[in-house]
Amino acid sequence: MAMVHVITKGPQISAKHVGSGGSHADATDTLWLDGKATNPNP
Repeated sequence: MAMVHVITKGPQISAKHVGSGGSHADATDTLWLDGKATNPNP
């Protein structure tokens, strides 16, 4: 489903889990799609 989201809506995601501290939390609302070597949050 993540692939469908990226194709149809682009890399922006809902801010629901951004900074929430939960197991699905993320630091930003933009999906990182470039691979491990270019990780902006090492």
